[in-house]
Formats: sequence, C-alpha cells, structure tokens
Amino acid sequence: MKKRSWRLSVFLVLLAGFAALSFAAPQVQKHKITLENGKIIEGEIVAVTATTISIKDAALGVIAIARENILKIEPPLDAAKPAVSAPAPPPRYADQPVAPRNGAGNITFGFSLSGGMSNINGGDFNEYIVSQNNWYYDMNDYFGEDVFAVDWKEMKWMSQFGGELFARFGKHFGLGLGVEYIKKSNPGSIDASMSDSETDYSPSGYYIVYDNFMSQGVTISQTLSAVPITLSFYGFLPLGPRAEAYVKAGVGYYLGKLTSDWTITFNSEYSQVYYWDSGTLYPPHWFEFAEGTDVYLTETTCNTLGFHFGAGFNFNVSNNIALFGEAFYRMANFKDWQGTETWDWDYQEHWGWSNSASPDPGDLPGSFTDSASDDYSGKLWSFEDIWDYLDTGTYLSYGLYEAGDEPDENAWTKNVRPTEINLNGFTFKAGIKIFFGGRR
Repeated sequence: MKKRSWRLSVFLVLLAGFAALSFAAPQVQKHKITLENGKIIEGEIVAVTATTISIKDAALGVIAIARENILKIEPPLDAAKPAVSAPAPPPRYADQPVAPRNGAGNITFGFSLSGGMSNINGGDFNEYIVSQNNWYYDMNDYFGEDVFAVDWKEMKWMSQFGGELFARFGKHFGLGLGVEYIKKSNPGSIDASMSDSETDYSPSGYYIVYDNFMSQGVTISQTLSAVPITLSFYGFLPLGPRAEAYVKAGVGYYLGKLTSDWTITFNSEYSQVYYWDSGTLYPPHWFEFAEGTDVYLTETTCNTLGFHFGAGFNFNVSNNIALFGEAFYRMANFKDWQGTETWDWDYQEHWGWSNSASPDPGDLPGSFTDSASDDYSGKLWSFEDIWDYLDTGTYLSYGLYEAGDEPDENAWTKNVRPTEINLNGFTFKAGIKIFFGGRR
C-alpha cells in the first residue's frame, strides 16, 4: 500500500509540473488579415506600429502591411494596448504576395480590351441622307405618283473596338492611353422609273402605238471610320474588396476617313409600232434604245481633336483580371475633309427601223457609244439646293470640288460651307482589364 502511494505521489508531482510548464509557455495567437483587394493572409502578428502591421507567414516569412491597405483583422487587435515592435526578423517587403493597391505612391500597370457601340449625330453625313429622302418624296408628290423608291437610312450606330494601357496611382486615381477603331458601312439605293403609252389613229387605215420607258437605279455604299488616340484621366471610388465605380474625362486625336461609291445606271426605250386597223402588224417600226453607267468613287480624310467624359464600373474576378462596363459622351467634329474622286462614264445608243416588233438593240442599223473618265483632288463642300415648287423647299447636299471650282451661292444655292461630319454622342462599351503583377 505504501509502495503504491509513493508511486501515485510521484505521478501527481510529475503531472503538476508538466501542467505548470504548459500553462507557463506563451500561447501563439493566429490572426487573419483581409486586404482591401480581397487577399487574405494568416499567421502570427509579430509587430504593430502606427502605420504598419507585420505578420509572420509560414511560407513567406514576415510581411509588413500598411494599415491603409487592411480591410479587417480577425480577431481584432486590442486597441488599448500600445503599438509595440516585438523582436522579429526584418520584414521582407519585396516578398509581399500582393502589391497593396491603396498605398500612397503605389503605381500599378495594366491594359484593357473592349468592344461596344457608339450612337452618333453625324452632322452633314446624316442630314444629307434625310434631305435627299425628302427631295425624292417631294418629287413623288409633285408628279402625283411614286416615281422614286428610296431605301437609304441615316447611320446612327457605329461599332467600335479598342485597347488601353493604364496606370493606377494609389487608391483613387489613374491614367490611360488608348486607341480605338470605329467603323460602319451605310448602303443605300434609289430607283426611279417612268413609262407612257399613246395610240394615234390615222385616216389611212392604220394606227401607231407610241411607248416610252425610262428607268434609273442608284446604288450607294458609304463607309465612315475613325481611329481615336485617347488620353483619359480616371477617378475611382472603391465599393468593397471586389468592385469599384469610376469617372473619366479626356482628350483624343481622331483620324477620320470617309469613302463613298455611287453607281448610277440609266436605261430608256422608245418605240413606234405600226398596226393595220385590223390589229395586224404593219412594219417597219421605229426604235430607240439608250443605256449608260456613271460611277463615282470618293475617298477623303480629315483629322480633328475631340473630348470625352463618362463613368464606369470595375468588378474583380481574380487576382489580376477585372471585367468592366462604361458609358461616355464623345465630342469630335471633322470640318476639313480632303481627298480624291474618280469618275467613269459609259454610254451606248441604238436606233433605226426594224421589221420586228421587238428587235434586239444590237440589230438596229444606227448606233453610238461613248465613254469618259476623270480623277481630281479637292475638298468636300456642303450647300443647300433651293426648289421653291417642292414642299420642303431647301435640301442639303455635299460633294467634292476642286480648288477654285467650289459651289457659289446664287438663286438656287445657298449656305455654302465646308462639310462637317461629327461623332458626337454616347458610347457604351464593355471589356476586360488585366493587371501586370497582380490586382491593383
């Protein structure tokens, strides 16, 4: 019994000593630090100062983090305790896994790719289309029949693609240098036709049927493009660890280009077909056929300075990738379009008597062919044509004229001026941002 008591006493003494040592050993408290950019670092906080928190990561060692980059600490530090610096190895700032985005003087670089649509006013480009539509409609009213059929609409939306290199300066500011490509083709067509038929009876036992037909077709292909080189200034408002709103404003240099291809075809047929009063054909018959083609190809360029301002939203999907969407208003007015125009013209005519009531034009004895071409340089000029007897009265037009051959103001032309085409309007775009070396 005494022997067992002695052994029990020894065991209790050892157990008490072990417990004393265990409770006397310092307990290491683990903390979890969540950064403003969403990154989480866990470990032992080894140093606390008024400006930084140093935490010891098992893999990376001691990391010093600026307090302004910290969203929260779990569990919270005891605010009543003074800031201390516990003995620890020097913090390795270079080993910090994520560059703090909110630190003063911190600069982060990246680039973005985007696509979108621009709604434009167009200036004289669209006003010309509206005026020409009005002229053809008014001519139909004047003739009292639908002579002209027009399918030519304004160009209001243009697609665009672009990229931007940007730099973030700390938490709230940024700068971007971008380039965009804006382009849209605008086709159109104008068709016209007129026909007339008349019968003339002769007292000599026959009659003549006069038929007259004319048609014209216009095919239009316009392409407007611009390459803006932009400089934008950004202001950011964080909305949490993964999102932020921003405003932007800037300036751009715009390289504009306008090409127009007009193809005009013309056709006319005139015939005098003779009949006996019984309705039997009474040859020979008289025919006249004519057809021609005009092709105008105009290429002009103009450069100008423009401005833009707007707002957007970033959403971070990973450590170095964010999605964004933005809307901005653009002001860019091109006022000095210069370039070249080529013109090609072909015409042929056939006429004569034939015993056939429907001959092939090439079988007629008389014929005439002609062709011409020209090319010249000049500037686009806009002006208003005056048609007092039509409903609208005045109609905007523009074209390329050589120096010294510009349109003059007179009784049927007014408001002569250089052509102005603008891209003024809202742009909506979305895209992706990629940050070099991690998130901002």
